[in-house]
Amino acid sequence: FSHRMVLQYHPIFGQWYVPNLRAYVPHERGYYCVRTNPHGMRASRTYDRQQPAGTVRFLLFGDSYTAGFGVHNEERFSDLLEQRVEDLEVLNFGLDGSGIDQQVLVFEHLGHEFGGDVVLWCPGVGDIRHLGYKYWAEVDRTTDQPLLVPKPYFVLQDGRLHLAHPPVPRER
Repeated sequence: FSHRMVLQYHPIFGQWYVPNLRAYVPHERGYYCVRTNPHGMRASRTYDRQQPAGTVRFLLFGDSYTAGFGVHNEERFSDLLEQRVEDLEVLNFGLDGSGIDQQVLVFEHLGHEFGGDVVLWCPGVGDIRHLGYKYWAEVDRTTDQPLLVPKPYFVLQDGRLHLAHPPVPRER
C-alpha cells in the first residue's frame, strides 16, 4: 500500500485534492482508495466541462460525508446514484474538513464551470460551525503534533460579506 498526502494547499479553498492521484488511506477497516481526476475532484473519471448532450448533470458540494471519507470512490452516494440512473452525471465536489464558506468558494471558482442542471448542497451541522473559523485544527501526519491550518472565511462589514485570507496563508 502507498499512503501519501491526498490534500494540498490551495490559495482560494485553503486545501484541495492532489490531481491525478491514486492513494490508499489507512482506516479502521484497513484502507480505502482515493482517486482524483485532473481537476482535483475526488472522482474515478474525468468529466468534461461541457455537459454531454442528453445527460442530466448534478453538482454536489459538501464536507467529508459528501467527499466520502472512509470509503472507496465507488461506494460514495454520488457514485452509486450515477451508476443507477441512466444518462445522469453526478460531479462530487465534496471536500474533507471543509465548511460552507469553503464549499461556496469551490462552487464559485471551480464547480460552476461544469454547468449542471441541479446544484445539491450537502452541509453537515459542523459545517455551519466552521463559518467563524480562521483556522482548521489538524494533526501533522509526520510528527503527530497538533497544528492550525489557515482557511478562507467571510466577515460581515457594512452589511456585506467580504472574503478574508485571499490568498489563504501557507503558514501553519
